[in-house]
Amino acid sequence: IKTDQIKELHSKLKTTSQIHNKKLYIINECEKMNESAGNKLLKLLEEPGNNIYAILISGNLDNVMKTIRSRCQILNFFNINAFENDFLTFEEEDKKTIVEFILKLEKERNHVIAYYTDFLRNYKEREKLRELFNFMLLAYRDVLNIKIGKKLEYFPANDEFIEISNFLTEEEIIKRLILINNTFTLINENLNVNLLFDRFIIELMGE
Repeated sequence: IKTDQIKELHSKLKTTSQIHNKKLYIINECEKMNESAGNKLLKLLEEPGNNIYAILISGNLDNVMKTIRSRCQILNFFNINAFENDFLTFEEEDKKTIVEFILKLEKERNHVIAYYTDFLRNYKEREKLRELFNFMLLAYRDVLNIKIGKKLEYFPANDEFIEISNFLTEEEIIKRLILINNTFTLINENLNVNLLFDRFIIELMGE
């Protein structure tokens, strides 16, 4: 990642967003940024402007400039390869059921409580619930991919995902990814599975 690329990013951020007046930029492998580019990015992080959001992705946090780290909220996500392995084990019918559940979460919140009680019966075991949240993480990643104009990584293009992406802003999708990741962390602790899922639904509906 070179200085000219950060300068180009800075210029693009000065233009007016056509969607919700918000802008999101994602920098992958930010630990590979040279010092000059890092200093340019630092100015963007210090004075981002209104409704501008940044996601910096790194596989090696220790190699990211300390000054950049100090200006970011750090979220540790689990190894996505492990999530992909779980995803491959899902039957097509299960995938359809979970995508339908996500649609109801986003579009039919007034009716979701009655629906998810039946839905949760299939995920009472801790390991099954872990697999469910793995799946949801990948699903919302692809919703974000659609939102920012990138190719889908895990799912074929379909109307359901387009519908979800149209319904949510970039900021809302990112909040869901954070909530799913945080809930996944709690699954590994000795907490009641039903209460944990209730908490997830309540936090999601409260946003």
